[in-house]
Amino acid sequence: MKILFVDTGISGHHQPYLKTLLQGCACPAGVVLPERIPSLNAEQFVIDADLKSLRGYRQWLKKIAAIQREKNYDRIHFLYGDIFYRFFGLGLGRFKPDKVIVTFHHLRYGFWHEISLKAIFKRITLGIVHANYLLQKLAALQINNCQKIEYPVFEKQSSKSKTELLALRQSLKIPPDVPVLLALGGTRSDKGLDILLTALTQVKKDFHLLIAGQAETFGRDYIEAKSASYQDQVSLQLNYLPSSEMTAYLALSDIVVLPYRKIFDGASGPLGLGVVSGKCIIGPDHGSLGETITQNDLGQTFVAEDSESLATAIERALSEKFVCDRQYRNYQEQLNPSNFVAAYQKVYRRI
Repeated sequence: MKILFVDTGISGHHQPYLKTLLQGCACPAGVVLPERIPSLNAEQFVIDADLKSLRGYRQWLKKIAAIQREKNYDRIHFLYGDIFYRFFGLGLGRFKPDKVIVTFHHLRYGFWHEISLKAIFKRITLGIVHANYLLQKLAALQINNCQKIEYPVFEKQSSKSKTELLALRQSLKIPPDVPVLLALGGTRSDKGLDILLTALTQVKKDFHLLIAGQAETFGRDYIEAKSASYQDQVSLQLNYLPSSEMTAYLALSDIVVLPYRKIFDGASGPLGLGVVSGKCIIGPDHGSLGETITQNDLGQTFVAEDSESLATAIERALSEKFVCDRQYRNYQEQLNPSNFVAAYQKVYRRI
């Protein structure tokens, strides 16, 4: 057995996802990437293509197929299957009779997206998703060659001492003994930061909001204008966050808030990070996020995209002492990367 991993990016969680799979891989493996990663312990093939154009997409797949034939890979794992929606999985059939696995991080809905999904799954051996809710959505479309593998947390918890964390808290101008709400990650529209900023105008209990992540849709000026009525209760760290910073901010926080819109329907990195750190999670009652929070007793849910409902959930979380129960602890264990690796290895052997 030889596996060829294919990814379309090296930023964010692309690298830890790939590196974790390679570290646990018991057979020869190669990697196709848009650019070389110096620290990667595998044979690398660089293909830089414009995947938004049909011509670029077809050339990309043609080059991957040539590598597969030349190097005799009999398993091909596309780590970012979302790339296939645009062209309905065109060209994936060229890899048969070898086995093709595709991981989907999000499902897209609507007539044409559903047609695309059905076409993609007819051309592949197995699809992987990271939530039971998404598996159920595919089953409703009569797509059954799919499996769920839990998305792990790759980052280790903060190694900072209590003294260092206190100094960090002071540097962020967070008062002592005030509960910290953490909005972690990029400020894209689908992550609903604007919904959270509106909700907090209705929260009466003491809180301090820490927004940490790359500025995207919502920048500093927008955030400061929306939070003007509670400006002294907000700290901003609008930049790319290395792992050490993310875990330090998590260690400082009490509650991780996920004000995501309905359009977001996949695995959430901040949710996993919050759970591994033992934090109360507040998220929408919609889709895979709502199911995960409710079934595993991770915290509070609110009516998706409803700022008043979110304000109520925040007030409730600030009023009640949060305790990690057995279901919470069981879910924490599921997020261990060793389980993730073992599940994928089983897939590679079985198909």
